[in-house]
Amino acid sequence: MRTDIAVGFVLGKNADHANKGGEGVGFMTGFLTVDCCANANCRAKFKRLSEGTTSVFAINKPELWGLPASAKQKVVWLCAQCSSSLDVRIDYRHHVIHLVHKERQVAA
Repeated sequence: MRTDIAVGFVLGKNADHANKGGEGVGFMTGFLTVDCCANANCRAKFKRLSEGTTSVFAINKPELWGLPASAKQKVVWLCAQCSSSLDVRIDYRHHVIHLVHKERQVAA
């Protein structure tokens, strides 16, 4: 099931969510199409934007990210469970998204 969400910015134009980073996100003009969690070990299906975390990164060479030339952002969605333990990092040099474990807060 694909769910289209209206957003306040133009994301580009690409219905294929299997981009270079493998995230479960596709791009359409004026809409964010989310299928599932970006964590390949999870792949929870998207149901509501309020359940999880959406990260949006500005990019200037979309074709290097496997996106159409008109794309201006790279968008990644993590489900609530994954976003509680993972952070999204962008590697502009290698044109990939990394999911890293959150650092634990040590009580003083």
